[in-house]
Amino acid sequence: LQEINKMIPNLRQILRNCGNDHDGVVKTELWRYLVLYFYGGIYADMQSAPKGFNATTIRETDDAFFLFDRTSNTVCSWFLVVSPGHPVMFYAIHRILLSLMESSSISHSIDDAFADFVKDGEGNARHVDKKWISKQIIFGTENRTVTVLPIDENDNQFVTRVDPTIGHKDLKRMGMLQMEQKKDNLKQSCIQKILVDVHAAAKSR
Repeated sequence: LQEINKMIPNLRQILRNCGNDHDGVVKTELWRYLVLYFYGGIYADMQSAPKGFNATTIRETDDAFFLFDRTSNTVCSWFLVVSPGHPVMFYAIHRILLSLMESSSISHSIDDAFADFVKDGEGNARHVDKKWISKQIIFGTENRTVTVLPIDENDNQFVTRVDPTIGHKDLKRMGMLQMEQKKDNLKQSCIQKILVDVHAAAKSR
C-alpha cells in the first residue's frame, strides 16, 4: 500500500469522489493492473481456460505477453502476462484514473496504454494492425518489450473463451451484482470534489 500511495498519492480521493465508489468494474480493473504492475504474473479471467497454452508458450525472456485480436484490432484484456514494473500496466492504471476523473469509459484502457507504450519506443504505432500473422516482439518505453501473438476472434489455439456471456443471474449467484452498477450523474465536478476532500483532510490534521 505504501508503494501505491507513493505512485498515486490521491488514489483514495479519486476513488471516493469520481463516479460510484461501489463501481465493481472500475475497482476490478484498477486492482488487476495494480497487482500486475507491482508483482507481475499471469492474469486470465474466469471465462478463459488454457488449451494449447503450455510451459513453453511464454519464454523466460518475454518481458510481457499479450494476445492481439485482429478482428477488433484490440489487445485481449482477458489474458495478460507481464513482468513486474512493466510500463503498459503503469499506463493502464493512469488511463483508468484519467477516465474516472473525466467520467469517460474505461473500456479501452489497456489498448490506450499499449498504444502509449508503442509510441514511446520507435513510434511504430503503425505496426499495431490487423496484418499481423505471426508472433511479434514490440519495443516501447525504456526499451521494454511486449511479445504479441495475433489471433482471430474465434481463435482458441492457446487460450479459449469458456463462456463469453455472463448474465444478471450469474452475477447474482456469485455475489457480483456491483459489476452491473452504473455511475451516478455528478452535479459537482470530480476534481472539485477531490479538492474539497483534500482541503478537509488537511484541516483535520
